[in-house]
Amino acid sequence: MNMTTNDRDKRIAPRKFVTVKVGLQTEIGILACSSLNISNTGMFIITNSYHSKGEMLDLVIDLDDRPVKLKGEVVWTTSGNKKAANPGMGVIFRETSPEDQAALDNFLNRQ
Repeated sequence: MNMTTNDRDKRIAPRKFVTVKVGLQTEIGILACSSLNISNTGMFIITNSYHSKGEMLDLVIDLDDRPVKLKGEVVWTTSGNKKAANPGMGVIFRETSPEDQAALDNFLNRQ
């Protein structure tokens, strides 16, 4: 599914084009990925691993000063889009601790 201009307009927070390491928990272990962009409410994860829209993911984002653990929901993917510049998926953050959210907010404010 491609993200349209209307979908981008629905974003709550602006994305920052920052690359961070992302650990994606799978059935066989942790898959190492990276971000294309990130905000305090979601991110685009670059990966060749396929995940369905609506799938919940356990994520660990490696920030400069500490890892942040959260749950995210896949809201769109580049799967099937051969013209996509980067394979991957858009994820909205659904659950995080107040401490991890504060660490993410502080990291983004420094960018």
